[in-house]
This record gives sequence, structure tokens and C-alpha cells, in this order.
Amino acid sequence: MKRIVFCLFLFCAVSSAGDDYAAIVNSVSGDVKSLKKNASEWARVVNGDGFSIGDIIKTFTDGSCEIYLIDGTIFEVGPNSLLKIDELHGEDSYLKRAIFDLEMGELLSEIEKGLDYRVRTPQAVCAVRGTRFAVKAGEESRVAVFDGKVGVRHYDKSGKLAKRAQIVKKMQEARVSLYAKPRLSKKLSEDMRSSCERMAKHQLRRRELRKKIIKERKALLKAREKRILDAGEKQKKDLIRERRERKAPARRTK
Repeated sequence: MKRIVFCLFLFCAVSSAGDDYAAIVNSVSGDVKSLKKNASEWARVVNGDGFSIGDIIKTFTDGSCEIYLIDGTIFEVGPNSLLKIDELHGEDSYLKRAIFDLEMGELLSEIEKGLDYRVRTPQAVCAVRGTRFAVKAGEESRVAVFDGKVGVRHYDKSGKLAKRAQIVKKMQEARVSLYAKPRLSKKLSEDMRSSCERMAKHQLRRRELRKKIIKERKALLKAREKRILDAGEKQKKDLIRERRERKAPARRTK
């Protein structure tokens, strides 16, 4: 709990400054490294690390990591993956949009309602608002939905996204080859079923984690608002005192 409070304090500090939002590492397994924007060397990822726009996360054969966002969204970067944070955008201390580039590997996501969440692969773009799904990127992209719906749009030969999205519903899977329309299957493949079971295994724990994130976030945002009001009140009093001093007649010296 203390680690969540500290990490969310960083969230509030970042958002109040009007800078990028952050993605916070909740747990790490195996070999996971990151390359921060403008950094020249890869660094080992540990619990509590924060990532923002332009940062890259790389997992190896035995590596994976669980990451959460300020709104309670939780996602897992699977083994042999390369993920770049392309956009984290919010308004009034609330996260509104998150876009990730999955160059290769696996991304399992549990998205909070209201967040515009997108995953881009070399072959397609997946767009969702509140759902549980998995994306795997390689020679082709594969998208499996475990709850809710996901819209999948492919790239055409000119590099433009298709105007219409293929809707993938609960317990369906889509495959997308380069410059080809998504191929929909109404059954999950064996490895996607395993991913679904893995997410279900952690669902209760993540639900509790999400509650803690939201609870502490609300408390910290309230505290930040109070600090802003207090600072404004102090500034107002200082201004009144300054005006009075200016109006006060200067004392004559004998």
C-alpha cells in the first residue's frame, strides 16, 4: 500500500505540472529492461519504476512485468516483447488516452471504462474502451477478446489505416497479416486460451489492486487541491497586504 501511495504521489506531481502522465511498474519477473527517452543505455526494470512518453520496455525469454496507470488500468507485458509508450494524455488530473506500440511479443490488458486505449502493431491498430483482451505481434498480429469488444483496423499498402474496423467480440480472435484485412475466428486458439486463463487467475488480485489505486489516487488529488487552494489564499492575503503597504503614507522623520 505504501508503495502505491508513493507512486501515485508521483502521478499527482507530474499531472499538476502539466507534463506527461506515467505508467508504474507493479511487479517484475525475470529479465526486463527499459530505454528511457533520450537515454543511451538500457536499464534493469524494478518494481516502482515509472515510464512516460517515448520510453521503451523490453522483456526477454523469462521476463514479464505488470504495469498500472492512474485510472486503474492494468496491463502485462509478456516474454520476448518490445513495447513503446507513444502517448499518455489526460485533462484535469484524469487520464483520457493511452497509446502503445507493440513491435513484437504479447500485451495483456484490463482497461477501465472511459479510457481511450489503443495498441498499435506493425500490421494493425486495436482500439478499446473498457475491456479485457490480448494482443500478440510477430509476422502477423493476433487479437483475442476475453470481455467486451475491440475494434481492429489494418494498414493498406499505402500505409493508411482502414476506415472501418473489424469488431472482435467476447471469446473471438482476429488475425491480421501485413496489408490484409483481419480474419475473424469465433474460437480462441490454444495459446490465447492460455492467456485468458492467466488473466482470470490474477483477476481477483488485480481487482483489489485497482481499488487501492483509485482510493489512494482520490485522496492524493484531494490533498493536492487543498494545497492549491491554500496557496491561492496565501497569495491573496500577500497581495492585500502589499496594496495596503503601498497606500499607507510614509512616516515623516524629524
